Amino acid sequence: MRKTRNWDTTAMFLILEGIAYTMVLNLNNPFTQMFAKRMGGNDLHTALINALPPLTAIFLLLPAGILIERLNKKKQTVIILLSVISLFYASIAFVPMIPHEGKVMIFVILIGLMNGPGALYLTTWQSYYADNFQGSYASRLYTVRSKYSAFFGLLTVLVTGLLLTNIPKTDAERLILYQIFYGTCFALTIIQILFFSSVNKVRTTGTVGINVLPPKNGHAGGDAEGSEQKGGNSEGGRAIEVEPEDGKTRDSEREGGRAIEVEREDGNSEDGRAIEVEPKDSKPKDSKTKERICLFRKEDFAGLLKNKRFLLFCLCGIVFHMAWQMAWPLFFIYYTDHAHLNELQIRLINLASGLTQFLSFSLWNKVIEKKGGSLVIIFGAAGLAVTPFVFTFQVGFPLIIMQNLFAGVFQAAFNVTLFLCLLETLPPGKKTVYIAVFNTLTSLTGFAAPLIGLRILNMTNIHIAMAIAGAFRVTGTLMYLIRWLKERKRALPVSPGAAGEKLAG
Repeated sequence: MRKTRNWDTTAMFLILEGIAYTMVLNLNNPFTQMFAKRMGGNDLHTALINALPPLTAIFLLLPAGILIERLNKKKQTVIILLSVISLFYASIAFVPMIPHEGKVMIFVILIGLMNGPGALYLTTWQSYYADNFQGSYASRLYTVRSKYSAFFGLLTVLVTGLLLTNIPKTDAERLILYQIFYGTCFALTIIQILFFSSVNKVRTTGTVGINVLPPKNGHAGGDAEGSEQKGGNSEGGRAIEVEPEDGKTRDSEREGGRAIEVEREDGNSEDGRAIEVEPKDSKPKDSKTKERICLFRKEDFAGLLKNKRFLLFCLCGIVFHMAWQMAWPLFFIYYTDHAHLNELQIRLINLASGLTQFLSFSLWNKVIEKKGGSLVIIFGAAGLAVTPFVFTFQVGFPLIIMQNLFAGVFQAAFNVTLFLCLLETLPPGKKTVYIAVFNTLTSLTGFAAPLIGLRILNMTNIHIAMAIAGAFRVTGTLMYLIRWLKERKRALPVSPGAAGEKLAG
């Protein structure tokens, strides 16, 4: 296994893009609810900030995901979506200047709408990654990307916490600093676009680091599918293989006995199918062009209901995400209304969680390589299931810090393996659609769960609400355990006797 220092420029730019993305998230996500509260927001606004973003994704992800899969311009789509997101950040920076009390709702609406391109960015990026990186290399690269993203996210949390503590003296001054944060998010998103734009400057020389395409048979060891590319990355006159099973395609034509290569940006044909190498006088196959007018086609979902691995993973995801997201507004309400924490203390909580995430990524990567992501995700879910039970008692700031140090370790495991386990269930050629389906389902839970959590809180109290959320998280963890047992059973080799009995039957 090759070390990180030998990785190519593709890995470097993907890691840098992930760092910029995480810094943006850490500049605005922890303060989104506090930003609304400083402008006069209440508990309803807090719940809506958690519920509206996934509601936007519910209506947008699936149709847009199908369209993106057909157009197969994933890299360009990611860049366009990031550009739209940057405009949202610029707009939110000016919301406090609105001389009307409705500015809080305007802010909430902008946050909700921004998740449309935000969710599409994540889905398209994941599909682009799944198309171009396989096997242990994909797992290793994604883990290292997450590790360094967590580290720079940690620095972002520390710097913003210090700024909020030492500079503003009033709520008005804090709002100005929040505006500066959103302006910085705009600038960092532009930088993120530049990094991602440079990703395609890979394999142009054929000698940089690790080649990321899988071998001809499309399989490799490790927890995810695929492996490293074999051969064919030299310049000029080299043979390029067409690999339809994983969606990575190289077009080759002959002109005057000389091989001419065309490398597509996303490694796919325009309609998502592999391109056949034809003689020069062959006519292009465009008989199905007119079918693209219809948005939803049966072919887009062919095999989805028969893919038991994907369906089981979706079921586990729905149950756990419902419980996970149910507690999100409860944590904020507890921090501000019960523990009476300020911005610095909330930042220190995020800092504690980010620190242990960063320190534990390498450990989880080793466990994933040895035991597989399907087992590690159980540990991650179990650790997250414990955290709400801490708040069934009245706890202060020191214990909250300890709880977040503990939760960060398992948050890292869950964040990494959730995507890697999803990759295992994706069929070649329909990855964007499948990812969009999964993200739509988790967006449904993201819309309903915070409102359910707030409803339970209004019917009971914060301690009972936390206990109920924890119980649901335990149920979700058991679902992942059942999935792992099924995956383990499926992976067991069939004995010759059993195989003979099946043939005889």
